[in-house]
Amino acid sequence: MQISMFFGRIKTTFIIIPLMFLSVFPAAVNANSVNEEEMAKQSVNNYINAIQMGDVTEAVNWVIDTRFESINEQIEQYQEAISTDPFSNASLESIVSNSDSSFTVTLKLIRKENNEVNRVLLPVIKKDGEWKLLLDGQETMSDLVRKKIESERFSHRNTSQIMNDGMISPQASVYLGSYDEWLSKGGKTYSDKFDMTDLKIGISGYQYKPGFQDSVTAVYQVVKKGLFSDDVLGESIKTGYYPELPEYAKESFYQVLTLSNTNKPPSGVYLKVKNPSDNSGVAVKGWIYENQ
Repeated sequence: MQISMFFGRIKTTFIIIPLMFLSVFPAAVNANSVNEEEMAKQSVNNYINAIQMGDVTEAVNWVIDTRFESINEQIEQYQEAISTDPFSNASLESIVSNSDSSFTVTLKLIRKENNEVNRVLLPVIKKDGEWKLLLDGQETMSDLVRKKIESERFSHRNTSQIMNDGMISPQASVYLGSYDEWLSKGGKTYSDKFDMTDLKIGISGYQYKPGFQDSVTAVYQVVKKGLFSDDVLGESIKTGYYPELPEYAKESFYQVLTLSNTNKPPSGVYLKVKNPSDNSGVAVKGWIYENQ
């Protein structure tokens, strides 16, 4: 009788202990996950708060910005953007956990000129033990610009029609900048920064897949590198085979890109060139001009 009671107690003990571990372990994992999420959220809020305080030195501690080649270039652009950024206010609207242990946040941005709301999705990743917001050229666009771009696509405006909006001949114009890059699938590059005195620019150059004669597509945008996004001011899409060959003395194609969201020519902008293809890369090289 005593022996059976003894074994009964042992059996009960061995049943209870695993149950205790099973109930406690998920709670520990959950708590750790929540802590990481809170720290990620805090890092994003730290960046937003630093921007709103105009503290660029503090802001760069909470962000990884791949659009710049050096921290000095990033700081210089941020200092300029404190006053020229198109958005007056930013707030963290939501955060979602990703399968690779990173997070994605949705930021709500308010435009200065008309209180229009834009939203942008940004990754938050861990680097050297710290959560940081990742800016990699995510784009915003005003409703006016979006409607104009969609209208042009719907009406199938081609390069010759766009050129009729106003020729800008490289031989009789002002040089603004250049770009030269091999763009992998979905890749992008930026020109030098330039100021505009007109609402349109001329673009000439090359666009091709080396070793092939396939028609390729590239997207050309005038953007403002802001504190949360590349704000698109105008866009043009070019499709064709425009190789860099000896018979072309200076350029293989020519087109005009016209802005649509402002009556005032912008300063401190870039030409952003993108490869929209998920299948192959494209070589792009060109020059940017403006009427004298």
